[in-house]
Amino acid sequence: MPSFGLLKEEELEGLVSYVIHLSIRGQLEFQVMKEILMDDSELAEPDGVSKRMDEYMDVSNENSVPGSWKAAQQQDHVIMPETQYPSKEERKASVLRGFEKFRQQTGAGCIKCHTDYGRQSLLFYDDWGTIGRPADLTTGVYRGGRRPIDLYWRIHSGINGSNMPNFSGQLSSKDIWDMVNFLQVLPYPGMREEYGVQID
Repeated sequence: MPSFGLLKEEELEGLVSYVIHLSIRGQLEFQVMKEILMDDSELAEPDGVSKRMDEYMDVSNENSVPGSWKAAQQQDHVIMPETQYPSKEERKASVLRGFEKFRQQTGAGCIKCHTDYGRQSLLFYDDWGTIGRPADLTTGVYRGGRRPIDLYWRIHSGINGSNMPNFSGQLSSKDIWDMVNFLQVLPYPGMREEYGVQID
């Protein structure tokens, strides 16, 4: 994925707008195809697909495809860090809490899917029938970005279409930030040793 830093602001905005258009279209087509394959009798009626498309495209409905995109732009959907750890001791305590939370079989149960922290994760089929596997979190390579806010968002909201669920209802914001702090230490043996994280 190259950098597009040389493009003008309006050209970047145009690209972003088009990618959003493609995403909405893809979500919509996938949803309709899924219902057709599930043999939805309402879709077989005259004008059934047309009526369903109107429902899916209703921007005022947060459960519709474009409605969910519009709702995501609202200020109350913006994730802001709530917990800062100014001292090394506070950060270490946060990392260790995240480590314990990650390894628990109850609650989030991250270790169940990210077996051996992702080094031995099993293959699965995603919603599109593609074979995937949970990320190997010891490599520090994350498809959704590696900034703390990117990691927070993945844990908080999950990854649509994959087997990564959202944990916003199960984990507090503080718990998620603790796990983010742990994930930032996990790929680096020197940092693991410094923070007292033993994974081998």
